[in-house]
Amino acid sequence: MNQSIDQANKVAKAQAEVKSATDDLAVKQSEVFRAQAAEEEIRARLQGVQRELVALDAQACSTDPNDEPALHRLSTEQSFLETQLAALEGAAKRAKAAREKAQDLDSAASASVVSAEQVLKRARSAAQECEFDAQEARYRAAGEPLPQHLAERAAFRERIAEEDRQRESRSIWNEVTGLWDSGEAVLSHDQHTAAQRMFFDYIQGERRAGRRPSDKQLVDRMKEVIMDARMTDIRAVPRQTETPSHDQADPGDVRWRKTLAPSHPAASIGKISGGTETTYDPFSKEND
Repeated sequence: MNQSIDQANKVAKAQAEVKSATDDLAVKQSEVFRAQAAEEEIRARLQGVQRELVALDAQACSTDPNDEPALHRLSTEQSFLETQLAALEGAAKRAKAAREKAQDLDSAASASVVSAEQVLKRARSAAQECEFDAQEARYRAAGEPLPQHLAERAAFRERIAEEDRQRESRSIWNEVTGLWDSGEAVLSHDQHTAAQRMFFDYIQGERRAGRRPSDKQLVDRMKEVIMDARMTDIRAVPRQTETPSHDQADPGDVRWRKTLAPSHPAASIGKISGGTETTYDPFSKEND
């Protein structure tokens, strides 16, 4: 129950984050629109001043060079327009920089919205899984069969867990066989299998504990398991205190059959009547 409440709170928090990020994105987008409009306005004024300068140059070309008042007027206008043009060019650069900054902020806000939506999606998924877990627990506690969607979910979970176990096992065995070196130790098949199994268990335990042994630690542990396997195998063999004797007749021992006298002497076998004589006639009345 508490877990369901926690998941619901996480969903509510994620929804609030999405709304906040969406509102911030709307603000940043409006700033981009204003920056673009300001840049367009300055660009239009800049183009207007450039056209005025072109027209002023054309007017100067057609002015009488001896008309000093006209020349002074044209010079003043040209100087003003050139100064205005420089100011507008500076303003255009600043407007461009402001527009690019606004666009960067808009991109960051858009990424925040995507991230918040992903968090919300995961929170909703976790809440749904929590609800399914609670449903499955209730069905199992009542001893009732799971509905199809819960049964399929449980089967999928078990299959994924088994695949993870197999993947982990293959990875550890690859490490075991890659590092294995029994050196000068002579191991039987059972000793070799037992030693590698103990080495496997050691690496698996270290991984599940979140530890990564160094190469030296692995080599030292491998030497230890080889010694343990050899000693365990030696202790497992029972010590023979007496040498078995073959003096008594053992039904399972074929040697007594050659030396032991039979309990009844074998009778000599003569001719067997009924098929061994050359004069035997199977159709004779005497043999009926």
